[in-house]
Amino acid sequence: MFHVFPEHSGTPVQNRGVCFLPVLLPLIRERMPGSCIAYCQAEKGINRSGMKSRNYGIDLLRIVSMFYILILHTLYQGGVLTNAAAGTMTYRAAWLMEIWAYCAVDIFALISGYVGYSEKPKRIRIASWITMWLQVVYVGLLCTAVFHIVMPETVHASDYYRMMFPLTNNLYWYFSAYTGLFMIMPVLNAGIRNLSEETLKKTFVAVILIFSVYECVTDRFQFNAGYSVIWLMILYCLGAIIRKCHIGENWKPLHCLAGIAVLTGIAWLWKLKGFQMEFMKAVINQNTLVSYTSPAVVLSGILHIALFSKLRFREGMRKLIAYAAPCAFSVYLFNNQILIWVYVMKDRFAFLGTGRMLKMVPGVLLFSAAFVICSLLADRIRIVLFRFLHVSEAADTAEQLIRKWINRFVSIL
Repeated sequence: MFHVFPEHSGTPVQNRGVCFLPVLLPLIRERMPGSCIAYCQAEKGINRSGMKSRNYGIDLLRIVSMFYILILHTLYQGGVLTNAAAGTMTYRAAWLMEIWAYCAVDIFALISGYVGYSEKPKRIRIASWITMWLQVVYVGLLCTAVFHIVMPETVHASDYYRMMFPLTNNLYWYFSAYTGLFMIMPVLNAGIRNLSEETLKKTFVAVILIFSVYECVTDRFQFNAGYSVIWLMILYCLGAIIRKCHIGENWKPLHCLAGIAVLTGIAWLWKLKGFQMEFMKAVINQNTLVSYTSPAVVLSGILHIALFSKLRFREGMRKLIAYAAPCAFSVYLFNNQILIWVYVMKDRFAFLGTGRMLKMVPGVLLFSAAFVICSLLADRIRIVLFRFLHVSEAADTAEQLIRKWINRFVSIL
């Protein structure tokens, strides 16, 4: 979800022509306008160094999805939704914001498949997961230490021990689920790589119909409302299919935005005006469309991918996105850290729920934006520290040792 896993294999013969681009481009420029060169490079995904360029729109979407998550947590854990009186403008506006932002987690998982898939086989980078695990541990220990100083009564010695084992203690459900997804990514990629685009498009539609539309009214597959590794695997596959089959490339940005608004509006109106009904063990109620597995939420996430993948930016904006995007995951880690979750977020914004809509909306948005910015800046310190400590090199060494042990076990089979 959060990392692109580079290849370690040699450069294929058919790709060696890319090496001549820096030589050929000056000759081509003599016969083509500069704007044409830039357009061709953008269309081919090639930057001035001749290397494949990154999609800054998708990187920006990582940050936007974290902003969405802060909105969700401020409204729910912050106490806005539970304290807003039903039927008031504040209540309606709060639920509109909640439903618009509900696709945040689905977006992150879709991005995992979108950037994690490639047409050429590549081996999984265990070092990437090790670095992510260290990132989770770092945030947990940092927050615990800060609370130990500021609010010593809230921290016990055992809390430091718990923070060092986030997976065992299930401190972050998404990290736990992503770990399971990470281990199965090569299998998912291989399956998608060896299927035709026609088959994948049919599978894409079938997955949405069965695992989203049907599941949201029956709960037959027990996805736990989307809080599960199986659901992340499904979203990963959808993201990979979008990448391979170029789904959404011909959709206009304005149409994507309109689609998001319509889906959000439908789910919002059903939340406000819907009713409960049952038919052959299928249950529909006001909360049916407010779920990670909801078709409205899933389709909204897909439209976000289509919309942001088309965005292009000037150099200054690209640098800013590249600076912030690697820190996006830490926004979730900081906000969901148990001490922050309880002592910073819990019912701290209940007063916004009981106040006027014109006060609640900017209050939620401003706090969410401020928390995202502070978390991004705080994580830059972590990046500098990890570089100083050569964490990446240590993770690579650990990966080599793990692979040796894996190869020994495999040789026994």
